[in-house]
Amino acid sequence: MTFSKIINLGSQSKELSAITKVQTMNFITLFTVLLSALYSAFYYFYLNEPKVAVINLIFTIAYACGLIIMAVDAPTKAKHWFFIVLMLHLWVCTNVYVTKDSGFHLFYFLVPTGAFLLFELHQFKQKLVLSILAIMLLFYCQNTVNYTPLIELNTELNNILYQSVIFCIMVEVLIVLNLFGRQLERTEKELKQLASIDVLTRTNSRDYFFTAGAQHFRSCKNSNRPFSLLLINIDNFRRVNELYGHKVGDCYLQSITEKIKNVCSDSDVFGRLGGEEFIIAMPERTILEAKRLARKINTLFNSTAVTESSEMRCTASIGAITNSASIADFSELIAYSDQALHKAKAKGTGRIEEYLASA
Repeated sequence: MTFSKIINLGSQSKELSAITKVQTMNFITLFTVLLSALYSAFYYFYLNEPKVAVINLIFTIAYACGLIIMAVDAPTKAKHWFFIVLMLHLWVCTNVYVTKDSGFHLFYFLVPTGAFLLFELHQFKQKLVLSILAIMLLFYCQNTVNYTPLIELNTELNNILYQSVIFCIMVEVLIVLNLFGRQLERTEKELKQLASIDVLTRTNSRDYFFTAGAQHFRSCKNSNRPFSLLLINIDNFRRVNELYGHKVGDCYLQSITEKIKNVCSDSDVFGRLGGEEFIIAMPERTILEAKRLARKINTLFNSTAVTESSEMRCTASIGAITNSASIADFSELIAYSDQALHKAKAKGTGRIEEYLASA
């Protein structure tokens, strides 16, 4: 199993915030497994304490079991398991293996931070219980003397272990914070992308279109370059929903918008205003080019059946407009395109009408 697969265990079908917590939990678990395995090797090969090495190896396997729990899609149980094993392990290290001089109990500092970082907002009780338990165990270990440790260490070895604990705490905190920061950046990017995309048709959302379209409009107006716009309304789409149901209607919208995207240029901004109404902003394109695209779009509607087994086809009324000196801003341009669309609707279906200032 690759590192990426391990990190993503149990993250399927989760919300973005939950995915970040699951992935961070998996990373911490994997890091702890490796760290515990290294300590087991240290006990066995350097200190020649096979009994302690075996006990520590059991804890290492116990940590790894948390990944198995996570893999069966039980993240809350996996988190509880990890923190319980960790706190028991630290108690054994401090009060069975060696003494408090080794500093193993300092790892308890990580429990409150980890609990509040990894559990969900509504799981406050779990966070509080684990934090209080970790603080109590920290003070217990700090104020309890182990007179019969399994390993008798001199001052130098105790100092080495103490420094290794501090080093591991610092490394783990830095890595986890870096990982969590990257996950937050990725989540923020995904949320922005979701906000800019219409969920059904995968075209630009209404909000994104108005923002991007206005920017292109200002740029073209300031440099006296052409800027055109098409406002598209599917004439008889309500009939599709009445005859075939909304699911078929949604599939048809997805199909026709994908075809429209294919005939748009890379510089065009194609968006869904809502329902069966769409809009295309065309920087650097004249009204002749806009009307040429409108005719292509009407051809797409004429050649696209609502379903494979149906002969029914929709048509689209389209209002076309280009920028002029008298149009002050983007919202005014859209308002005039709406007038052209209403003019097209009034003349029938499948019509293309251009807004003319003199009309």
